[in-house]
Amino acid sequence: MTKPLYKYRPALASPEELKQTLVGRRPILDRILNQIRVKLPSKSLQHFLLIGPRGSGKTHLLLLVYHIVKGNVQCSGNLNLSSSWIPILFAEEEYRVTSLTELFVIMLEKIKEETEWIDSIEIYNQISKSNPPGKDECEKILEYLLEKRKKENKRFLLLLDNIHNILPTFTEEDQGRLRDILMTQDLFLLIGAAPTIFSLVADYDKPFYNFFEILWLHEISEEEVEELIKIRLKMDKRENFLKQFENIRYRIKAIIHLTGGNPRLVLSLYEILTEDRILEVEKSLLNILDGLTPYFQDRMSDISVQQRKILDAIALLKGPSTTVEVSKAARLPLDVTNAQLAKLRRGGYVRAKKEKGRKIALYDVSDHLFRLWRQMSLEAGRRRLTIIVRFLEVWFSPEELAERIKKTVVAMETAFSKGEMELAKETVEKLYYYQEATTQIPLKIFAHGRRFLGLIETGNIQQAESEVDNFLKVAKEKGNNDLLVTACMEKAFIYGRKKDYKSQISILTECLNLRPEDVIILNLMGRTFAELKQYEKAIEYYAKAVEIKPVDYEAWYNMGNAYVELKQYDKVIECLTKSIEQSPIELEGFYKLNRAQIFLKLNKFKLALKDEKEALNISRKIGIKSLKDDSVILIFGTSLVLSKRNAIQGKAEKAMEYLEEAFTLYSEVAVDRGQDFIGTYLNDLLDAHAIIAFEVALKALIEKADSELHQFLKPYEEAINYYHTRDPEIINRLFPEIRKIVEEIVAKLDKNK
Repeated sequence: MTKPLYKYRPALASPEELKQTLVGRRPILDRILNQIRVKLPSKSLQHFLLIGPRGSGKTHLLLLVYHIVKGNVQCSGNLNLSSSWIPILFAEEEYRVTSLTELFVIMLEKIKEETEWIDSIEIYNQISKSNPPGKDECEKILEYLLEKRKKENKRFLLLLDNIHNILPTFTEEDQGRLRDILMTQDLFLLIGAAPTIFSLVADYDKPFYNFFEILWLHEISEEEVEELIKIRLKMDKRENFLKQFENIRYRIKAIIHLTGGNPRLVLSLYEILTEDRILEVEKSLLNILDGLTPYFQDRMSDISVQQRKILDAIALLKGPSTTVEVSKAARLPLDVTNAQLAKLRRGGYVRAKKEKGRKIALYDVSDHLFRLWRQMSLEAGRRRLTIIVRFLEVWFSPEELAERIKKTVVAMETAFSKGEMELAKETVEKLYYYQEATTQIPLKIFAHGRRFLGLIETGNIQQAESEVDNFLKVAKEKGNNDLLVTACMEKAFIYGRKKDYKSQISILTECLNLRPEDVIILNLMGRTFAELKQYEKAIEYYAKAVEIKPVDYEAWYNMGNAYVELKQYDKVIECLTKSIEQSPIELEGFYKLNRAQIFLKLNKFKLALKDEKEALNISRKIGIKSLKDDSVILIFGTSLVLSKRNAIQGKAEKAMEYLEEAFTLYSEVAVDRGQDFIGTYLNDLLDAHAIIAFEVALKALIEKADSELHQFLKPYEEAINYYHTRDPEIINRLFPEIRKIVEEIVAKLDKNK
């Protein structure tokens, strides 16, 4: 079973998992542990500040140090550190700490939880009585901690994540006091973590200038990315990937290129690689980027306008770039760009490196999450992540992408067929990334077309139109006619949904200029004119389509429908016959029912019945319920019409034959509709003065009727009884509403007599 990846909350991982997945940070861990092992007074201890962009592993390191010192996990060479240290791990987002007093109060709270010191509970309860606690309580806690230091011979290891958000909230007095305590008291070792150097540490006139030893968490190397992926594969028991690892090793460079060696981003792409979890990765990255907005906005406001332009240009470029490329993208002079890049490097905003074989330095953003954040901001409303598209482009071969596209389309269509709309929506969104990643035009058209239909099917018309507009723009930029025609036809479909037929005709005309003999476009043009009730014009386009492609059953069918509106039924029969000859079996049945209805209009009942029966056989063969239901009701009605016509003509045997044929399907007809048909049939016989045929039919129906139909036929039965006997009791014992119906039937019988 795959172990969960806690990319944003490493505290949820077990100590052993933290140890296993520590990659590229072992020298930093050893430096920290060596200092913790020192037995000298605290004034000789070196406090640390971990600096690295979001996702580089700062929290991971703090957690691992905590568990090692706590004794929850063993690390080679470390002593029993819990005998001389009490680790205090503050929350990753510690919003409660805005003063030195609050820092000490929370420290005391954690000591109460971490140790068995009874007096810690007592002192905590005393401090809690003050609301809010002030300087006196702060000194009281410090005095208590110093006392415990002497008594227990243990120091306190303070692990303070996001320290850049905490220290600036202290007053200058609190900042100075904390520095003084850390330097003079044999009590604390502080390890803080921050994404960048901040002013309290960087400015020479600030309390913590040159106070910490800076431990930089740079991007992990290609070998370390490979190691991290292998570790995860082993943990997740992905034997198939491990076996073929040699074949995919060269693609590791793609991950380095896209993530800058940021472990968090590496693990995000790992999820796409192993589990196809595109949407989960997209969602988690979008959430974290959204949450980082205030932080990045503040970072941008701390630098000059020119520096912002340069940083923004680098973030929006596809990767590490030369000063010339940055200068051009930022639209600034080269000398200005060089000067500002130097300042951005010193501030930790950008980094420079030289690739093998190149003398020119390439510049990139230090924090790759910033790059993603800027790309997300630039594409506001679309909520798409370029990193996912580019990862798919470089990781998967064209054949692998084609396979993933086909599988995703099948999954989408299966979800639609089962009515699983939420799953269908997910696959529609996943298909976007594969569609964008493939460079094969036919495959891109295929994926986009299926995705377009998927958006329509899920009712997301607005998004469908937006994406068609983008697709149309790309098609025009590339100058590719295949892309252009596909986009135009989809745009025409949108116009049709809006009933903007004028615009639909205009854009379809553009398509025909590019492909004058495309039968799909000709069909669409015909249907558009049919919507405008310009049937002759519609027939012109359908006729051209079947001239080009005589087996185009859809064009024949559409042309038949246009002739229906013109009441040219012989032409309708001709067109429908052509469509039936060419259509697949699942459509053949429906087309035959349509032709049957035209035969009924022409009073060609036997031909209609033949088509209806063939449609019913098809429905039962391939299991289409709607076709079966429509066929049954039409056969039932047509058989009754033929029975009536034969009865009126005195062909009693034939009339009974058709009546019995109709009744074999009665159980498959809805009760109300079946009774309506039978009532009309009997009334028509009465109106035609066919009393004998009426009586024969009624007797046959009563013999075959179930209780419900028998109840429906009761008025007819009572009317016949009264008609022959004239017994007033028959009328008098009926309910008023039934009596009225019986009297109406008797009146017809008397009139016919």
